[in-house]
Amino acid sequence: MAHLLPPIVSPLSRVTTQNNIAENYLGNALSIYEELQDPEGIGETLSLLAPLAETEGRIEMAEELYQKSVIQYRIGQLGRHIADSLLRLGRFLIERRGKQDEGCLTISEAIQRYADMRLPNEQEARDIARQLGCSGK
Repeated sequence: MAHLLPPIVSPLSRVTTQNNIAENYLGNALSIYEELQDPEGIGETLSLLAPLAETEGRIEMAEELYQKSVIQYRIGQLGRHIADSLLRLGRFLIERRGKQDEGCLTISEAIQRYADMRLPNEQEARDIARQLGCSGK
């Protein structure tokens, strides 16, 4: 009598499935936020979709999503979110796209925004800039 073994599911297959589920969920959320014209919700959703695209190797799409999240936060004039998303975008530009100058300028803007708001994140952003070779830029 043959024993039926459960199908072997690779960890990569599981991750891909989980990413697809997450993208579907976030895509639905994005549609709702767009219908509501909610820049904070749109920006947050885009900033969650970007790393998913990044992990799947869709680097250009990830960059576009990070940039669009910054734009949405600017539309909503959401200072803290603008700074946070600029820091994420700058780091991405340097680490994943090799765009050192553009990334450093983006991080520099994030640092300035944190400083203007007197947020403790300013020091963390400065440390990240230093680690990424942005000192003095």
